Amino acid sequence: MANATFQTELGAVTAKGPYFSFIQGREVIQLTFIKPENEANGYGVCKEFPSDISLSPEFMSNFAEQSVDLL
Repeated sequence: MANATFQTELGAVTAKGPYFSFIQGREVIQLTFIKPENEANGYGVCKEFPSDISLSPEFMSNFAEQSVDLL
């Protein structure tokens, strides 16, 4: 999978990867959530997930909802 951006009601979620994570010891994808008001500076929340997960719209929305409280 190449980089892909998904729009949610709360902002954009970008998926990057897959790549090998030495921290997790397996292939992962990285999800990054950026609120619309932070797009200019790129400030957001990112997290690695196993590369075999399904990137459904519900999964992306759930990640955005969990991330918005951290910003």
